[in-house]
Amino acid sequence: MKALLLFALPYLCLLNVVRCHGDSHHDDGGVTPNNVQETSSAANKLVADPSGCTDQCTFKLSWQKGETLTKVEISGILTEFRLTNDENVWIAFGFSKYGTMTDSDIYLCLKTGAQYSTKKVKGYSHGLEQGSDKVLDASVVGSYQDGILSCSYSVPNTELTDTLQPMFYGAGPVTASGSVMTHVKVPSTTSEKFSFLSNEVTGGGSSPPTLSRVVLCVLLSVVGALL
Repeated sequence: MKALLLFALPYLCLLNVVRCHGDSHHDDGGVTPNNVQETSSAANKLVADPSGCTDQCTFKLSWQKGETLTKVEISGILTEFRLTNDENVWIAFGFSKYGTMTDSDIYLCLKTGAQYSTKKVKGYSHGLEQGSDKVLDASVVGSYQDGILSCSYSVPNTELTDTLQPMFYGAGPVTASGSVMTHVKVPSTTSEKFSFLSNEVTGGGSSPPTLSRVVLCVLLSVVGALL
């Protein structure tokens, strides 16, 4: 029995440390799993939440890659993101290795009053990197109707990566001066990895080992050795 435990505990530990992407990472950008439908064609690609949604979606993002620019259309129901103030808000998507804010590229559409703007920022584990803002498209077209915030704009392909990565998305408040504030609801993430510059899609990513998982791994190994 002891030999069996000594064999099984490290294996169980490994399963705990290298778990599938989709756990809640409140200490690493806050990402929760979500049932997202992803469809693609040569001309256009779409990410929709909930799966199969085409209208009145909690979140919808489509894009079409051009020679130098990628056209993006993003929309979401603000109340689904626990937002009650529709005057100053943002909606965004981002890419990173683990689908969290750590070392991420985030693409925001901001609504401040009747004005709309877009920008790209770098994210880290607990927020946005100061001074990393880049204006993406001064001619962004935005609208707010029936509780849905929508934005259409173009992203220079030089501001995108062809590395396949999970996407996360969310919405949150903006100050009257246009400063981005923290999301109210924890953002969601896709299970697949993909790139705006590539037609290829891969399976779900993996989460980085957290400190708690590593500690548990060590404790399991110690207990196994003492039995």
